[in-house]
Amino acid sequence: MTKSLAVFAACILLAAAHAIADVPQRITSDTLPTTQQLQEMVDAGKYKEALRAIFRVLELKGDAAAPYDRTEILLLRAECQLQNKDRSGALDSLALVRKESQEADKRPLFAKAVALETLISHAPAFTYTPKTGESREPISILDRIKRPRAMLSLYNDEMVIMQPKFKAAKAAKSLPPIVEFAKTVAGIRSLEFAVNGNNDDTKEMFGELSTHAADLMSAEADTMAAQVGGIESHAKQLVNEDYSVMDPVTKKPVTQHRLRQRGLINDDASVLKGIIDTCNKYAQAAKELGVALGAEPKLFQPAVKKADDTSAKATIVLNTDYTIPVK
Repeated sequence: MTKSLAVFAACILLAAAHAIADVPQRITSDTLPTTQQLQEMVDAGKYKEALRAIFRVLELKGDAAAPYDRTEILLLRAECQLQNKDRSGALDSLALVRKESQEADKRPLFAKAVALETLISHAPAFTYTPKTGESREPISILDRIKRPRAMLSLYNDEMVIMQPKFKAAKAAKSLPPIVEFAKTVAGIRSLEFAVNGNNDDTKEMFGELSTHAADLMSAEADTMAAQVGGIESHAKQLVNEDYSVMDPVTKKPVTQHRLRQRGLINDDASVLKGIIDTCNKYAQAAKELGVALGAEPKLFQPAVKKADDTSAKATIVLNTDYTIPVK
């Protein structure tokens, strides 16, 4: 081969190599798609194909699963299931996203999951019909272009429905009504986040309610602390106790007296156990209430601290041995 032919052949091989490198990697049964490739399949409407690949990705463990954000993959799975009209499957996937994104403090993913959950729950036959506003035309939630309008309509409708419940919660004299109200607002706050990209409106609305809830929690902790103190004071009261001993001289039983603490009576033990159980739930309850209402965690810290101290004190009172004679 002449030198010119050799150079020409080399150029052909180099060009072929570049051409091969420029061809996107084809997803086969032996390869796993990236998150971006999965998203592209979903965006292209290839829901069944994407769903098969997603299930394979979700089965990965250890290092093989490391390149993927499980919550993002679950959100893509929910979209595919929804588009295939698998309502229960989509809701199950979204419930997992909600749980795992909340634990990992991934607010945008959490909001997307809850907003879509809420919309699906309010959309029989996969359409939402606005209840307020000028247009009452049903909106398909399967249409990803129209879906934001459906979420906005649902948000506006839910805000109207929420107002009387919100006023009742603000006027509540105990925690249960506020806790029940808080369970209903996660969807509204997530819809707001999905529509506006923030929670400015509901944060302003719920600010006063959050403070009210923290005050009620603190007052309840004070009440339980007073209960524990009262039980302890009564248990430590000194009482005379008669007991028999054998007289070493006469070999007959002789009654003697000694002082001991009264100890726990009636249902004191069960009351203390109930207080300990309630106090130990404070931290989680405060966290959930704060997340639901969009409050700063530090708002509930004083109440949680009181509950922790009361639980520790109640445990001591419950486990003290009051039968030891007082000298």
